[in-house]
Amino acid sequence: MCSMKEVKNMVLSEGVTYSGAVESDGYMDVPHGIGICKYNDHSETGLFQDGELNGIAYINYHEYMYVGICHNRKINGWGIKAYRGGFQFGVFKDNVLKVNLTPLVGIFWNKILNDCSNSPVHVLKNGEIFVGVPQTFEGKFGFHFLGNGEVFLGICDYNENGRTGKFLHFDLDYNITRGEYRDGELIQEIDRADFVSACGAWANHAYLDFNIDMNYSMDSFLFEEKKIVHIVEMGRTPDNTIVKANICKIIGDRIECEGGTNEDTIWFMFPNNDKEVEMQLSEIMDDDEPWAPDFSDYCVEFYNNFREANNNHQVVYKHISCWDKEANYTLNIFYLLDISDFGVENSSNTFGDEDYEDENILSRLIPDFYNKKYLLEEQWRNNNWYFEYPSVRDYVKSLAYGDDVDNFFGWLFNDPRLNNTSAWSLPHEYEMALHQFFNLFHDLEDE
Repeated sequence: MCSMKEVKNMVLSEGVTYSGAVESDGYMDVPHGIGICKYNDHSETGLFQDGELNGIAYINYHEYMYVGICHNRKINGWGIKAYRGGFQFGVFKDNVLKVNLTPLVGIFWNKILNDCSNSPVHVLKNGEIFVGVPQTFEGKFGFHFLGNGEVFLGICDYNENGRTGKFLHFDLDYNITRGEYRDGELIQEIDRADFVSACGAWANHAYLDFNIDMNYSMDSFLFEEKKIVHIVEMGRTPDNTIVKANICKIIGDRIECEGGTNEDTIWFMFPNNDKEVEMQLSEIMDDDEPWAPDFSDYCVEFYNNFREANNNHQVVYKHISCWDKEANYTLNIFYLLDISDFGVENSSNTFGDEDYEDENILSRLIPDFYNKKYLLEEQWRNNNWYFEYPSVRDYVKSLAYGDDVDNFFGWLFNDPRLNNTSAWSLPHEYEMALHQFFNLFHDLEDE
């Protein structure tokens, strides 16, 4: 028969003590309920379940701290990471910030620091954690982390019970609502200026025009799923390399994707001093190859960009190397991967070199391929294409990957259905046959 009790400074192991609620089965006491566990290098305060921190939590490493909901002792979902000289707020995955909303709440964190002399209070009460200013002239101002994972940011009426006041509400569906609340229930939505004024904060015009329509749950591909993208454009800012790409659709053994930028185009950001990564990205784009980014290496950020976006912000997938100089990154080129991982049917093979050893694919899918090779060589010589393309192979790749040749694949494969088809949307075996066809021109590279 289990029983509950309170303990103080119970030794769990060498250098680790616990104070708070425990559950006893008659043989040993196990942290279970609200408590604090102290280690040599940090402390964990919050809800413990069967000895592990699982639930509302405040983790203090002295140099930095986390607040949010813990699963297996790591913050997952809405959370804060604060450290000397810095602050992060957004959606976390295993203590790593995945959706960065710091620009949205930065002015409010600065207000908390100013009002608390750089020492915000952290109060755990009734299964909730409050981070902020405990009492101001109007009430108490800061972040309210609820035990179910929701967050309220704003100012409470100090004379009312519950969350009565004006808040930004971050709910469990990853929506953000700015409004006036009574006992946690929305009465009416309010505009940015009204909210900022009620909080006693100052914001410039850029902040007031910053509007985020969140749509990033823990189930999104940013956290778990694998996606294939097609790079449609690359560019540079003074600090970063920007890559624009569209998400591809998997239809049986085919990959389809729109070739131009549109409202669904997603942006990636890399530091522009990484020449190797930039070269690989350019190669993927120039060869019109699909790309499988590892989204676990990216964080979503939002930028004001009135020229490019209709919703007053631009969503950017920012690579970890932009803020971690030690991060090593190797691009995953699609044809080196097992495409069955991405849901492509009938694809036990990969696009690796071993696939190209099957010469039957070339002869089976490209009828009379030697004669077609000869015709392309003659075109290159007789039409003086060598002034623009230094080799026949370069010329042939321009026909395959260029936007101005619509019937190349229909002619090459003797299949009119492949007219107006892009290289990256060819079926798997056709893609391999195309690469084998390119290799026929290898001896002409130095002409």
